[in-house]
Amino acid sequence: MIAMENKSVKVEWIPVEKLYVSPLNVRADEKFGDSLEDEMLKRNVTETGIKQLITVRPDGKGRYEVLLGRRRFLSIKDKVKTIPCIVREDWDDREAIKASLIENLGIFRKELDPITRAKALKKLVETSPSGLTGVAIELGIPKSTLSEYLKILELSPKLQEKVSKGVVPFRYAVEIARLGLSEEKQEYLAEVSEKKSVEALKKELVRLSEGKGKRGAPPGLFVIRLVFDPNNPEEKEYFEKLKQYCESHQLSLSEYVKSCLVERLKSLHA
Repeated sequence: MIAMENKSVKVEWIPVEKLYVSPLNVRADEKFGDSLEDEMLKRNVTETGIKQLITVRPDGKGRYEVLLGRRRFLSIKDKVKTIPCIVREDWDDREAIKASLIENLGIFRKELDPITRAKALKKLVETSPSGLTGVAIELGIPKSTLSEYLKILELSPKLQEKVSKGVVPFRYAVEIARLGLSEEKQEYLAEVSEKKSVEALKKELVRLSEGKGKRGAPPGLFVIRLVFDPNNPEEKEYFEKLKQYCESHQLSLSEYVKSCLVERLKSLHA
């Protein structure tokens, strides 16, 4: 065992038979070994070994569940007897889900399909004391984007499968979910996308959307869109400070900006 600064974190060589993929891992239900990326990883691990340790948590029954590094674990488990692991005894279920989600959102990771990501985000929201807004701030993503991922979980199981496979693009999956269509109509749209084209699906959505209204703010609301240019050092700095302040105070960024604007207008017209 290698001692680490955090007493609840340690590194241990654990027998392979005591390890298994945690159901909390966002890819727990995903098949391994069928893709080119998986084959390349298996070859790389065989030749060079594991360069990044997997992270596990004791399950209280003498075994350890793999929370981070599922693909690395599956790549090497049949070739070795023990695996070096970072053991986290301090993580609860929510922290485990969050860590797994963030790891799989990394730019060098095999891309998560929208449905798998949506299910992980839903688990985070359900276990968050601050709900949707808190999770959006925590992950640094717009609340509207988070809502869209949760929305596609309302689709029929068959259509969700098509979304996972990329047959129905995410943006159109969100539109379909918003329409509240019957399961039969959802499956019809999936068939249009698969057997015809995405463009044909788009046309069908336009037809079905007629009379149902458009996406956006409810009628009567005034909307202001603010844009901070990341290529402008000053604007980028102000945005980062604004974001950090809202995160540290558990505030909705848009609501905080609105309150600042209102207070400024009050002072100007006092």
